[in-house]
This record gives sequence, structure tokens and C-alpha cells, in this order.
Amino acid sequence: MTILLALAAGATGALAGFVVGAAWTGFGLPGASEPVAALVVAVAVVLDLVGRPRPAAVHRQVPQAWARVFPIRVAAVLYGARLGVGPLTILSTWLWWAAFVLGATAGPWWSSAVGAAFGLGRVAVMVAVSARVEGDMSARMAQVRGRERVGRPLALVGAVVAVAVLLAACTSGGDKRSADRNGGDDDGRGTSTSAAPPPPTIPASPVNGALMLDDLGPDWTRVPDTRAGLGPLDLEAAAKAEVDTSAERSLLETRGFKAGLARAWRNQAGDELYQAVYEFRDEASAAAYLQDGLINLEGRGSARYEVEGVPGATGFSQAERRPDGAVTSHGLAFVRGHRFFLLFLASARPGTTPAAVAEFGRAADAKRAASAAPA
Repeated sequence: MTILLALAAGATGALAGFVVGAAWTGFGLPGASEPVAALVVAVAVVLDLVGRPRPAAVHRQVPQAWARVFPIRVAAVLYGARLGVGPLTILSTWLWWAAFVLGATAGPWWSSAVGAAFGLGRVAVMVAVSARVEGDMSARMAQVRGRERVGRPLALVGAVVAVAVLLAACTSGGDKRSADRNGGDDDGRGTSTSAAPPPPTIPASPVNGALMLDDLGPDWTRVPDTRAGLGPLDLEAAAKAEVDTSAERSLLETRGFKAGLARAWRNQAGDELYQAVYEFRDEASAAAYLQDGLINLEGRGSARYEVEGVPGATGFSQAERRPDGAVTSHGLAFVRGHRFFLLFLASARPGTTPAAVAEFGRAADAKRAASAAPA
């Protein structure tokens, strides 16, 4: 029964964390830096020491009637399911809220790990407290509910476990950024040391415009290349395509970025299509950059899938919140030789599907093949 209790608590904690983390990512809300995370945890500790206000929760024990109404296994699952989400019972520490919110800023998977850690930690402490209880499971759970009047240490220990997982997430993110700055390869093809010299900077050369889409039809109008981020791209301009410009610049340097070209189009419905082609020093570097991008998409909670008619391409979909409203983006990325190709279609209209951008992806791959064919 203890196993059922723990599994249910861990599962509901993980599910709650995943849902909130996915929503945070989907709405494009910012992540928390290490100083912000430390400040939030410190505020939670101070509120716990002061004792006011009480943490937001229902402030009720799990219903005793469950053990009488349901079979004991069902009751164990129900008890665990409710215990796994802190505010659904008595919550005596603000650390749960700190860990839950900061876990969401780290992404759905870390947020899920925070929730599971709390649920499992809470049950483990409760089982330890009630280890001497004799009798059947219903009596055992009744006694545990009584013992949970010392709920402060129980909730505190569970929340501390969750905060420990959260700090691991922050440390992991910091280590990855450090590795990027030092020229480390995420895919294991290279090693990085602080003494390793930076890769040589390769002068940019223009990308052949014949690789790009041109006439998309009467519904589409080309966005002038004078807009920031469009037209020929050198290292600095390509790095600005990401929010973390310094990390992207380091990554592009490591992968041997040479030059890029970006174009955009808008249609009458307000949708925008974006295409970019990057040239790298060799085929392996382009493939590695594609893998870097897929890892980044996974961290943002984007859905990924294969794209029919574009061999080796990976499609992705994600929702984000922009100043002018919610936007859904469907995109795809693929590599051909030493070139990396990216297309995505952003739309504020409901019901958009990946089919449209897949069609543009097939056209872009065909245009690339035609440009490579001998005259």
C-alpha cells in the first residue's frame, strides 16, 4: 500500500508540475536566473520564519471517509494523489510555492521533476513518522493523518527536496551555458577545457540567393530586407535571432558559422513566413547545429514530428505570447551538406496546421536542389 501511496503522490506532483511548466513555456514567459531563484527561495524562508501569512492551501486533511468507503488500494491511491499536490491538503511552508513556480520557469520537465520530488519526499517522511503504527491500512492512515498535525516538518522536508531538484535544474542550465562559452559540444563530438583556444573566425561570404524562396503567390508580400534580422547575416546579426545573444554567438562560432541569409513574407491574413539559410564550415558542423536547435526546442516544450516529402527534416510546433497576442508557429529545419535550412510560419489565426509550412519546406528543398544542379 505504501508503494501505491508513493506512486500516486509522485505521479500527481509530476503531472501538476508538467502542466504548469508547459503553460509557462507555451505563453512565452521568461525563465528565472540564478539570482532571481535565490531571492524567491529567500523570501519563502523569511515568510516561513515570520509565520504570516499562511501559505495558500485548502488547509484540510485528506478525508477519513475514503478509507471506509473505498477498497484500501483505491483509498491509498486517492490519498497519495491528493498528498502529491501541496495546496490540496495542509501546507505549512512557502517553499512549496517557491519551488513550484521556479520549477515552471525552468521548463515542463524540470517542473515535473520538482513536483514528483515533493510528492515522493512528503510520502517518505510520512511513512517514516508512522513506521511504528500497528494494525490494518485504514488504522495506519488514520494515525498518519493524526501525525500530520506536525505537518510543518513534513511539508518542509518535502519542499526542501523539491528545492534541491530545482537548484539542480539551475546548476545544469548554468553548466550548459558555461560549456557553450568555452566551446563545448553538447552532442559529445568534442571536449572543452578552459585552456582550449577559441575556434578561428571564418570571414563571412554571401549566401547564394538562389537557395531562397522567391515568389510565394499573389497572397504573399515580401517583407523588405531593411527590417532587422533580414537580408545577409554575419555572425552578429545571426546571433541576434535568439534572446540569449551571447550564448548563440558562442554556439555559432563553435560550429563554424560562415554566413547566413534570411527572408520573410506576410499574407493578407497577417501570417508571416520566415526562411533562413546558414552556411557552416562543413557538413558535420551544420548537422551539429541542427541538433543544438532540436535540443533547444525540446527545452521549450515544442512538439516535434517528421515532415513528409523533405528527407531528414524535423518539424516543430509551439505557441507563444507576443505583445500583440497569442501566436502559433509551425516550422521545420533540415541540413543539406554544409548548409542549415529553417522555415517557420507564425499565425495568430486559430486552427493553423503544419501542412502549410511543410509545403513551403518541400518548395525550398526543391529550389535548393535546382540551384545545385549543373547548368
